[in-house]
Amino acid sequence: MCDRLPHFLQLSAVRTEADLWVFLPGMDGWGSLFGRQVRELQRNFEVCALRIPAEDRLDWEGLSDRLIDLITAQLRSRANRQVYLCGESFGGCLALQTVLKAPDLISHLILVNPASSFHRRPWMMLGESIVPWVPDRLYNLGSVAVYLLLAALPRIAPQDRQALWCALCDVPAETSAWRLSLLRQFTLTAKDIQKIAQPTLILASGSDRLLPSISEARHLQHYLPNSQVVYLPHSGHACLLEESISIFSILTDKKWIKFPTLSSP
Repeated sequence: MCDRLPHFLQLSAVRTEADLWVFLPGMDGWGSLFGRQVRELQRNFEVCALRIPAEDRLDWEGLSDRLIDLITAQLRSRANRQVYLCGESFGGCLALQTVLKAPDLISHLILVNPASSFHRRPWMMLGESIVPWVPDRLYNLGSVAVYLLLAALPRIAPQDRQALWCALCDVPAETSAWRLSLLRQFTLTAKDIQKIAQPTLILASGSDRLLPSISEARHLQHYLPNSQVVYLPHSGHACLLEESISIFSILTDKKWIKFPTLSSP
């Protein structure tokens, strides 16, 4: 039964002396796509990713409650370590929801092309009602279209392109429809956003063909009291798979990593 609930994938060695990095994935719900970024981050963090099973039907409240429980359990060995919450696309919405619900639990917030701008893409909102009724062959063609919109393919290594394609193919139509319905329901007022006091880093792709990530980053920065935006002019929506993008280097450049690098596990 536990496997049917969202759970953590341990992407690095367990290191209770290190701060905790929690990655929240996009619509695929498959946290292992973050693996390329782990190579550097594990120098300074214990890295986990949320895995959302395809059959899960928790709403935003349920997902954020489950995430809070998982983070709390992960901190039992050393409660005073900091938590860096990193949400990509769909996961960016969950990150915002979670930090508003449990502000004392999260120390830093990283948003990567957050899907909080979904309501500004009316054509995508139609997917919620259409996807469950699309025949398998057409759904597979739709997956190809999403794949091409998601990724700046020349910037991604062949093995990572394959991993992205496999992750998309593993998401059933019913799961896609449910997660699209959550994005349609997701709203944050300016007053809500202003409550987020954590240092917040927003990564915004200039060549995002799926969502208006640049304008959404500017919108969020306007209301977030302690935020910075990093523009990635040539990156696509799935920027974390691109060979030239390193969150660790961005954090170092922005002085978010100020403590000595830990010894290798």
